[in-house]
Amino acid sequence: RLRAAYCVRTILTALKDLATVVNNALEAAEACGHKSIAGISCARAINTVFRSANSIGKYGAEMRIQCPEDNEDIDSYYRCSGRLEGVAWDADGLGTALAAAARECGPKDPDRNELLDYGACAGEIASASAYVATAGLLIESGANHDCYG
Repeated sequence: RLRAAYCVRTILTALKDLATVVNNALEAAEACGHKSIAGISCARAINTVFRSANSIGKYGAEMRIQCPEDNEDIDSYYRCSGRLEGVAWDADGLGTALAAAARECGPKDPDRNELLDYGACAGEIASASAYVATAGLLIESGANHDCYG
């Protein structure tokens, strides 16, 4: 019944980890003095979008495993909140990465206001919303299971 969720989780985790390796290699290239590599900022930005999207997908797949529909498991809200917190953690990173990819890979706009980062703004809002839902699950867990009695 949960084999698909486990499979998706495993594949997306592997892809996320590979993207982390790529980001580390790009960082190392810059740190070792190869800042003249054409397009390295664009490559890093796109790779970060890929990594963040895979991480959100991984946490989403784990929610299928950790958030049972019957909810008879006393620890299910707590475990489910951990997966939702993972989505929240990566949501702002995804928004920031999307904006960075547009900025680094697209045409340069001389009129762009560097103080405005719409991707980061949208990501932070999505992240905050997911953290609110996470807190709700934890309050439910504490009030009705963990601290009851």
